[in-house]
Amino acid sequence: MKAIKEVLAAELSEDEYDRLEDLTAGWQVTPFEYCPEFDGFQTSDQWEMDHLDLAESDLDLMFRACEILSSARHEVQAPVRKENSPETMTLDFAFTEGHELDDLAVGSKFLELLQSSPAYQVQAVEFPGGIKIQVSFDYRSEVEYDRSHSDIRLLLESARKLTRQNRFSGYRL
Repeated sequence: MKAIKEVLAAELSEDEYDRLEDLTAGWQVTPFEYCPEFDGFQTSDQWEMDHLDLAESDLDLMFRACEILSSARHEVQAPVRKENSPETMTLDFAFTEGHELDDLAVGSKFLELLQSSPAYQVQAVEFPGGIKIQVSFDYRSEVEYDRSHSDIRLLLESARKLTRQNRFSGYRL
């Protein structure tokens, strides 16, 4: 079995390998891990979170390194990605009759939009004069949490716009 840096040193140009060495702080941090689910290599979530501001050329280099490692996956000794057990987040929304921003019509449309997505577990409870909606979703990383939370907020804003016949607008460039 070969080490990750040996495989990459043999396949990358000297300049690319030097740049990769800079990105990994002299190989003090190994950004690559084998993912059995995809049967290939990818960068670790933690490394990605620590390097959100990479240049496009560096991203291309990282993708190329992952492809090289994936093609030699049976010869490479590397850490195996451990799937974190998912955590669950529950968000509560209340819609009441006569509320200026979120009335029952918005709540009904929001519920309809949520139920069309299999990614969310939705429970709706009616109470006198309103409706309470609980939305639960699973996430394994901060990135997944942010994406799901943003999607839910977008669905709420879409429900507000649709019930007021006030479409999103934009400009063509």
